[in-house]
Amino acid sequence: MEKVLITFGLLFIVAMPCYADSLDKIDCDDGNCLLSKCSTLLNAADNIPTTRKDSSVMAYQLAFCAGLMQGITNMNKTYELMLKGDALFCTPEGGITNGQAARVVVKYLKDHPEKLHENESTLAIKAFIQAYPCK
Repeated sequence: MEKVLITFGLLFIVAMPCYADSLDKIDCDDGNCLLSKCSTLLNAADNIPTTRKDSSVMAYQLAFCAGLMQGITNMNKTYELMLKGDALFCTPEGGITNGQAARVVVKYLKDHPEKLHENESTLAIKAFIQAYPCK
């Protein structure tokens, strides 16, 4: 059993730099990267086949986009509750799913290519403000 743990540990140590290197290639924070990350999520949700061979990169992109969508919409809900309705944007009463949020963001990014150099979180919030304005 000890040999198995040592072997697993050595494999982990050897493989981790390769995985980290693949993440460095996609670890950016502008609209171009967000469009890529969230498009990966939508393609998976829509069962669109991909030619990408690196499943670790795809998994990272899927998780990143879903996490960002969840984080921003949860932050906004907190603003609504803590600031007594003074939110950045106003989603429907039942809220939106991460998939719906990603669709809103991807549409916004495709409609505004001149803004793709901006920060990804800022762009996502702008997309939600445009799609879900408060009355």
